Amino acid sequence: MPRTRSYIWPPHPADAVKIPPEKLEEFEQKGTHVAQRKFGGDAAAICWCDGRLSIYSRHGGPFKRYQTPPDGLVECFRKLDTDRSEHWFHGELLHFRAKSEITGEQRAKNTVVLFDLLMAGQYLLNVNQMDRLDRLAATCRGPTALEPGKRARMVAADDGAAGGKAKVPCQLWLAQNFTDEFAYRFDEFYDYDEQGRDKYPEIEGLCLRQKSGLLDNLGYSEYDVNWIMRCRKTKEGKYNF
Repeated sequence: MPRTRSYIWPPHPADAVKIPPEKLEEFEQKGTHVAQRKFGGDAAAICWCDGRLSIYSRHGGPFKRYQTPPDGLVECFRKLDTDRSEHWFHGELLHFRAKSEITGEQRAKNTVVLFDLLMAGQYLLNVNQMDRLDRLAATCRGPTALEPGKRARMVAADDGAAGGKAKVPCQLWLAQNFTDEFAYRFDEFYDYDEQGRDKYPEIEGLCLRQKSGLLDNLGYSEYDVNWIMRCRKTKEGKYNF
């Protein structure tokens, strides 16, 4: 897997920065945060440069089981407006972990969700979270189509390279951003069957991102921040933080 420069660590919520669902309305009223769905996959740093796609774990190395992204996913990234400059994204790889206890099958495969833009030709220091989200949406060419079930805003869904069908279906999604109805967005996918099995294992809850949050680590170490907060689903009366 190619590496173009020093690894850029994606921001990750610190262990202490987590809130129960009943606190969501309080943060919504403050107006200081934007919400995104928390997906049940593997946090990733994603580099796209000169037609090459590299997907790394948040711990700084390639995924052992996903070192070579399929051509269909590469083709999805080709559709982005990156002007041939190096881009790094904070995202989530949905391929292994969002397995349904009901069907025994993975809910999403070869799917990447984009949350944040970390570099666009240059590292986006002193660019606040909302401005980075605007840049990310522009890079994704302002998508409007919704993935079925309204789970994520879709950037591109391709069945392969132009001119033919891919052997491996792939999808690239841009996470939706919410500035209101935090509790409703959390409850949308809080649904278990009679045996206590999660009907939507690909959705873990919400992440709240502080609108003024800045990138400042320069990629030197694992990057835990206090401007991202997790709010995960509960099960059997316990918070699954």
